[in-house]
This record gives sequence, structure tokens and C-alpha cells, in this order.
Amino acid sequence: MTTKNEPIKADATITDIVAEIVDLDNEIAPLQARRDELNKHLRNLEPGKYHAGAFEITVSESKRFNKKRFEQDFPPAAHRQFYEETEPQMVLVKDRISKAVQDDYSDRYDNRVTVK
Repeated sequence: MTTKNEPIKADATITDIVAEIVDLDNEIAPLQARRDELNKHLRNLEPGKYHAGAFEITVSESKRFNKKRFEQDFPPAAHRQFYEETEPQMVLVKDRISKAVQDDYSDRYDNRVTVK
């Protein structure tokens, strides 16, 4: 019997599985780094559709409405038209503010890339 803090000795099968996972992780890491580097290059393209040989690449702007920042600038007490109870309802907000204001309150991220 082991104590609470004493690890259990793994059998050979578990040891082999863990060793293989570590080996695979070590092989995957440089490939993932290279993939990330290549994707970074594609994310820097202007948004749009591109034909690349047999592939079609779509680059689109990635952004998300920043609800917390919007709430700070448009508190519920002063701007009831945007809120139901205390949570801003994005459906209401988007119907009642311009696209430019929506863009001002959207956080931008790296562009999304889709390869088909």
C-alpha cells in the first residue's frame, strides 16, 4: 500500500506508453512550430480569397465584441436600451449602434485562415 504522496510504480506497458507520448511530443513540437510560422505568414495577408494551386485560402479578419469595455463606456443605468436586466444583449446592441461603433468595440486578433 502506498501513502497519499507516494507515487505508484507504473508497469512496463504504462512506461512504454508514456515514453512514446513524450517521443511523439518531441517530434510534433518542431512541426507545430513550423506550422505556426507558416500560418503567421498567411494571417498577415490582406483579408480575401486566394487561389494557391489546388487550394483555396480564405483570410478573414478575426475580432470579437468586447462586452466589458462596452459596458464601461455605456453603463446599463444610463443606456437601458442596450440591456435586458444587467447583461448587454449583443442582438440589441448590434441593431441599435452603427457598424463603425461595433468595430470600435471589437477586439482584433490574428486573421483566420481556412484552406480547402
